[in-house]
Amino acid sequence: MKKQKQKINEFFRQKRIEANLTQKNIADHFELGSTQFVSNWERGLCLPPNNYLPDLCKLYKMSKNEVIQAIIGHREEELQALFVAKAKKLIS
Repeated sequence: MKKQKQKINEFFRQKRIEANLTQKNIADHFELGSTQFVSNWERGLCLPPNNYLPDLCKLYKMSKNEVIQAIIGHREEELQALFVAKAKKLIS
């Protein structure tokens, strides 16, 4: 059985927790007014801005390749779902 990919929001949340950081720590680092923006990444509502990724790698103690692979996996899932939905429309 194929291992299910970790959702991108779960990936960022897990990495933050493993680094012993709070959402407030991250919000303060990026000088965000509140933790809402970080919460949105972790709930899957959006991704962190690309320009935040190098800092997140350092803060979360993860390699750039880890982040790149997680984001590629996320985009692949989105694209697969899009193609399936379009194919269903064409058939019906």
